[in-house]
Amino acid sequence: MYSMVGRGAQVMPDEIDAVTSFLLVSAGNAQSATSAAQASGTLGNQTTGGEGRNLLERNCQQCHDLATASTKLRSEDWNAVIEKMLTYGVRLSATDQQKLIDYLNGLEK
Repeated sequence: MYSMVGRGAQVMPDEIDAVTSFLLVSAGNAQSATSAAQASGTLGNQTTGGEGRNLLERNCQQCHDLATASTKLRSEDWNAVIEKMLTYGVRLSATDQQKLIDYLNGLEK
């Protein structure tokens, strides 16, 4: 969904979970919808990883798949990666940058 929004889909932030659920149910059975929601970390209105994951999905998934967006070279640190992405046009407040960095640093290596 965040990728679609990033490409211009007219969906309000509070509608994303409902639209995602609808698309999952429409594309398959309810069991696969639940499995997909669990795999993506969303069930109901709760997201595992909190705000950091939401920031990753909204800002990074527009250009990267989540697996790529959450990995970096050993010699890089997330501050440098985020700074580089800002030069490409990603818009994040300083607070959101820190939330995203904290989330990414907390991921299992």
